[in-house]
Amino acid sequence: MNHIFHQNKDFNVLTIKHEKKGIVVTGETKEPLCSGDTISYPVGNEGKILLIKEILERRDSRDFPEGNGLFYSVNCVPHMPEEVKK
Repeated sequence: MNHIFHQNKDFNVLTIKHEKKGIVVTGETKEPLCSGDTISYPVGNEGKILLIKEILERRDSRDFPEGNGLFYSVNCVPHMPEEVKK
């Protein structure tokens, strides 16, 4: 599933950190995240797509009911869809 966090009330990205192991994105969402999902986000005048490689942390978000598990920290890598590569 592709998650677009720009102007999306259901996906609140709090931080994006570039680390040696990849790009770590933390935030909360109303939709569950899974390995293999993508996250689209704007950088300057262009958009970037990140592929979720690993869920680092999943816990309850303070903004949703208890037991929701919708706060995430995920490890991502830059992703370019096949149709764009050609």
